[in-house]
Amino acid sequence: NYFLAAESIIAGQVSWLTWLEFAFPISVATGLLAYAALYCRYVCRMSFTGISRQVLEQEYSDLVTELGPVTRDELIVGGMQVLQVLLLIIRPFSFAKWFATPYGEQLVNDATLVLIPALLLFITPSQSRPGEAVLTWPVVHEKFDFGLLLL
Repeated sequence: NYFLAAESIIAGQVSWLTWLEFAFPISVATGLLAYAALYCRYVCRMSFTGISRQVLEQEYSDLVTELGPVTRDELIVGGMQVLQVLLLIIRPFSFAKWFATPYGEQLVNDATLVLIPALLLFITPSQSRPGEAVLTWPVVHEKFDFGLLLL
């Protein structure tokens, strides 16, 4: 997409939604094929005699107690991710009409809609860390790989 963005024949034609329409069926088919291959390779040929239902339930309860309850901050991050995907899906139908120049040039593109929920994380107050936002710059600076951004 980025290599072809400068080509005049497709500049501005490939949006997130058109890419999703193309790639989603292929991704689903590939995922189902990979699941079937792994299932046939490992599950069909093995018999699990040593693992009972009680052992699996105990392992599940141990993992749930180790993870703990879902916090408000985690719900906010998940909600922002859902908002981000929804904005990307509805952009051609809603934002394209309102945010355009008189010459028809779009002022809101996919990058703008991706940044809105990310910036909202920087101003939404955190419940687990009072006085701070859900996402702070030191956390981003420590955890984010800026080499990936430059790539």
